[in-house]
Order: sequence, then C-alpha cells, then structure tokens
Amino acid sequence: ATINADQVHVLVNLNGYTGTPRTEIYTFQPAGVQVLQQGFAGTSGAEYMQYVVGDLIQTPPEYQEFYSERYLLTSVTAFMGEGGGTETPVT
Repeated sequence: ATINADQVHVLVNLNGYTGTPRTEIYTFQPAGVQVLQQGFAGTSGAEYMQYVVGDLIQTPPEYQEFYSERYLLTSVTAFMGEGGGTETPVT
C-alpha cells in the first residue's frame, strides 16, 4: 500500500530471486513500470516485470527473444561478480 500511496512510477527490483526475495510485491504491479536489476544474469520469466537492466555481455541482443522483459542496456557491464567490487568495468 505504501508504494501506491507514494505514487511510485518506476519500481526497481535489485534482488531478483537471490537473498531474501520479495518478488511477490511485484505481482501486484504497484508501479507503472517495474524494472529488474538483479544479482544474477538472466530473466525473471515474469510478465509483471517490464524491463531488465543489462549490458552486451550479460544480456546479448541475440538472446532478447528468451527474456520476458525488454532490455535496458548500459554501455558498461552492469553485472558485478563476487570480487567485492574490485572488477575492472568492461567498456
């Protein structure tokens, strides 16, 4: 109810299905646009997520047909590994 009361227009899921997911919130579509920026490379497979943030490495254009979300591609890699943030960005 807070998301609706706050009139959130874009809601970003930073968790995906990892950690302690609260994916059920998104099934109610509380925001007009719902975006997945997740901790693993892949699709949510959910019709209620409109976009996934990725890059040419994590989400190659030729794989778009396998995603339920539309791509939002960044110019550098958006997917960080488990190196504690010490990875060199790929441009």
